[in-house]
Amino acid sequence: MLLSTYVYTLNLTLRDFHFGFGTVPICFEVASSLWMFRLCRRFVWDDVFLFMQMVGSILCLVTIVGALRVLLFAEMLTAGGFAGLIIQPSRCVSTSIASPAQRGIQGMRDSIS
Repeated sequence: MLLSTYVYTLNLTLRDFHFGFGTVPICFEVASSLWMFRLCRRFVWDDVFLFMQMVGSILCLVTIVGALRVLLFAEMLTAGGFAGLIIQPSRCVSTSIASPAQRGIQGMRDSIS
């Protein structure tokens, strides 16, 4: 994606490739955010992170259409929401696959912090 940023203005084919390829991470983040939210919603902050991610994704789409020029802000908002949402499910997954001895260590570490 970064490499196509520098050359997409040269012709329409590169621009279409850049825009088409750019929608793939956005769609992935939206789908996986909804999945993670449904799977491991535990804190009020998860609502805030999902809202951030969805608003950022909508702003990205509005920017692609050309109605606004806020792509960098929209990408940062989307990334911040996605990063916040991915923290809790990664803890759930790591706890569920850990051995009983590792779960005790994990629980003790979480209670300390």
